[in-house]
Amino acid sequence: SPCWEEHFIHHKTWELLQDNEVLPLITKRRHEIGHFFILHISSARAVFAKFVTSTDERLPSPNMDIVIYQVLSRADGIFVDIHMEASHSTFYPFYAKHSSTAFSRIYEKVKRRDKDCARNIRSRTNLLAALDHDKRRPDSAIFDPNETKQAEDVMRLIKLSSCTKKEIRFFNNEGSGLANDILCRLTTEYITSDSFQTQAARLPIDQKMQILRYSGSWFIMRLDWYVLSVVCLELRDQVQCEEGSLQSYRHLSFFTAGIIDLYQSDDDVGETKSLGGNSDAGSEHFGVSEIAEAIESAHARNFAKACYEALRDTSVPMTSLESSEVTYALSSCSFRQIQWQ
Repeated sequence: SPCWEEHFIHHKTWELLQDNEVLPLITKRRHEIGHFFILHISSARAVFAKFVTSTDERLPSPNMDIVIYQVLSRADGIFVDIHMEASHSTFYPFYAKHSSTAFSRIYEKVKRRDKDCARNIRSRTNLLAALDHDKRRPDSAIFDPNETKQAEDVMRLIKLSSCTKKEIRFFNNEGSGLANDILCRLTTEYITSDSFQTQAARLPIDQKMQILRYSGSWFIMRLDWYVLSVVCLELRDQVQCEEGSLQSYRHLSFFTAGIIDLYQSDDDVGETKSLGGNSDAGSEHFGVSEIAEAIESAHARNFAKACYEALRDTSVPMTSLESSEVTYALSSCSFRQIQWQ
């Protein structure tokens, strides 16, 4: 017998990137933000429904059409189906002249958001693998050290993040020898050490590679199970005048996102929402302030150590040292008097 469904029911399907977090996140967003009713939910399948008002001016009164949305997670991928009742007198709904129907608008918007959401989650998973990867354990997370891929994942996530910037003291470049290079190394060693309060790992991205307008040493931090922060210790020196003397510093930028932030399309965020400056609210909410304070506290000791090592290095002599730099280095040192007999 002939099938009439295709002429009266709109239907489209698409496939999403595979990741364990895709189905839970889409389920949450579809219900809480999209206001879909949950018809069925399980670990591998979710079905939703929503009534939408027809905008067809030919109808004497507003007409309600139903949209059915299903997402299915299988071993070979994640698949989405969306159905909707065809509008009155609209046959062959995907004929070119019907591209502006209510269903087409819903389909294009939902598909774009779902696909971008899956890409965002895949980037999150790729970066977090740097924390869980252990070469000594064959069962640990698979980590792809490809620099270009890592940079793409970082770019995708920082577009969705809230940005918090902290100023970290460095040496004035002129005559400082290797002091700043040593200080960068010591800071990296501290952030990635077992004594650091937050799980963190260095990302294999070249310091000179530009990601949006940032370049430097990149890290990934897991603040809690659902929140991560991509951190950049910037390579570029900034100079400010304090108490009549010039002081050099570099920005330590935290790009922090919860998993709920990942359900955004590329069109929603534009270039990036994180280039607008500091987000104090995000800093307090996610605990970034405490992490930054720990780094700043250790930084004074590392500054003193870098100064000592640079002064002893004869390959690139340190020929200039500001009084304010000496004061800052000594601020982390304790005085002990030794009596000689």
